Amino acid sequence: MPKYYCDYCDTYLTHDSPSVRKTHCTGRKHKDNVKFYYQKWMEEQAQNLIDATTAAFKAGKIANNPFAHAQPGKGGVAIPPPAQLTIGQRPGAPGGPGMMPPGAMGPGGPMPPMMMGPGGPVPPMMGVRPPMMGMMQMGPMGPMGPVRPPMAGPQLKSVLPEPRIVTRQEWGARPPKYIQNLSNPVPYVVVHHSYIPSACYNLQDCEKAMRWMQDLHQINNSWADIGYNFAVGSDGNVYEGRGWTRVGAHAPVYNFKSIGVCLIGDWRAELPPERQLTAAKELIAKGVREGYIKENYELVGHRQVRTGTECPGDRLYKEISEWPNYCPRPEDDEEDNNVDK
Repeated sequence: MPKYYCDYCDTYLTHDSPSVRKTHCTGRKHKDNVKFYYQKWMEEQAQNLIDATTAAFKAGKIANNPFAHAQPGKGGVAIPPPAQLTIGQRPGAPGGPGMMPPGAMGPGGPMPPMMMGPGGPVPPMMGVRPPMMGMMQMGPMGPMGPVRPPMAGPQLKSVLPEPRIVTRQEWGARPPKYIQNLSNPVPYVVVHHSYIPSACYNLQDCEKAMRWMQDLHQINNSWADIGYNFAVGSDGNVYEGRGWTRVGAHAPVYNFKSIGVCLIGDWRAELPPERQLTAAKELIAKGVREGYIKENYELVGHRQVRTGTECPGDRLYKEISEWPNYCPRPEDDEEDNNVDK
């Protein structure tokens, strides 16, 4: 019997039948993959539009100010003011053509300010407040809404979206041999590359890479579990390792005071894909937002806190040195445990 291949999950089902397809397509994992696929597709389309606009601007196909030389009646975009608008009178002012003066009498008493439409006054919509004249700012075409105050500092932590995190259960992790709790929030984030395994570009290969690393760390190295707190694949997904609250085994002096993030792949000469870098940034922002990482954390590469390694690779290290909170000279605290486990 022919097998059914799911493009979104990059996997074959056991066999092709309506019941098997329905069970697969209604599963949470499939729905997450579909959502992730179209989210990334929309991001790519938006980026393509931005790139095309930027290229057109650099080529001189778009003027610095397309409204600057527009002339009414000659194919321009400028809209002339109404003929009855006197100089110095702004739209929406009492007596002007934009809005009826407040306080006009209606059948039941004073009426609220009313906007003027093509056929006359337009009554306020049900449930919508009338414009507040004292708080209205003027734009090119008339009154604008009240100006929103700038966001305060703490609100900026939620600017980045939530990363998609593949849980230990989803990628098939074995239980840890034992657990040591991490004291959150931690002051450091340590960035690694795996070197081996190489970069993975779909869910199936990345889950396989996670199991390979757990075997290496837990069986060959006799550690309690996979060493990293999290890993990030070139598919744009984050993969849960030891998680936010457990001590990792990735940077001996910093294990007890950091979150270790590994970007799966060899990044000595090449830069990870943009979606892999973005997912890593989103993960760090989530840690800060949820209180697992200090707001004033310091970001370091593995080579900065352990001698004898070129991790996270020259190209990736150069990249993270331009990220927020990068620390060129982290402190050397020998009081921490110097053994990975």
